[in-house]
Amino acid sequence: MEIYSLGTKDINQVIRNYKNKGEQAKVSTSIEYNGNLYREIIFMKKGFINNKAVKGYLYIGEKNKLVEDKSTLRQLIKLGYYLNVFYNEKSNLYIKRALEGSENIKNQKVDCLKISNALDDLKKKGIKGTDEVKEIINKVIELRVENDNEIIKLVSKGEEYINDKGIYGDEIFSQLYSIYKEILMMNFTRIKLINSGIDYYDDIEEKASKQKGVLSIFIGKSKYMPFIKLSNLINNYKKILMTYGKILSQDKDKYEKFLLNVEKGNIDNIMNLIRNK
Repeated sequence: MEIYSLGTKDINQVIRNYKNKGEQAKVSTSIEYNGNLYREIIFMKKGFINNKAVKGYLYIGEKNKLVEDKSTLRQLIKLGYYLNVFYNEKSNLYIKRALEGSENIKNQKVDCLKISNALDDLKKKGIKGTDEVKEIINKVIELRVENDNEIIKLVSKGEEYINDKGIYGDEIFSQLYSIYKEILMMNFTRIKLINSGIDYYDDIEEKASKQKGVLSIFIGKSKYMPFIKLSNLINNYKKILMTYGKILSQDKDKYEKFLLNVEKGNIDNIMNLIRNK
């Protein structure tokens, strides 16, 4: 869905004093809030289209009047942020970018069988935690399938609403946000699940790396490839845990508070970029 476009002559007349040299202004589709229609205006360097390139914001209401009320601005910022999450295919925030995809998941399931064989071999050699890690791997894939289903559900519901009503706003936001929150909590569950095997990863990765080295000397690729895949997967899990280090000790309640603080921080950052304060 196309979210931003060049402004009309009337809108450009209103915002011309807020645009810096070398910038272009893009105007969002209409956003409905409390029964009124608004638009988000973003200023960015010419030639850039991602969210990180945005250098300033304005919000206008009916008759292109600039919005100045801080409470209204915060609500419009929130709606505008999630407009990008739910609908903007060009944004790095777009929820559909988080899709694993059926083909990718199919490949993960095939790899999982090979990795299970490698774990079984390590178990015979007395390596601890192989059964636990095998269970983690299977459950992570199941969660990724569920996650994809929820993303598809969100996108479908969003498209259905726009096709019916024609305008994004606070009404559809509350419905989509509840699904979005479920997706975030599912991601939290997946991270906690991966973290549950942290005591086993180093030893399994080390033994898998040694095993693939030994086997590659004496036998064909098909025999040592499962150990390569196991080693790579464990390494990937460890990178995920490093990325999400801040939340590993949190329970669901604390994680929900963490998400609210992140959201507040996003709104605060955009508030600081509003140019008509």
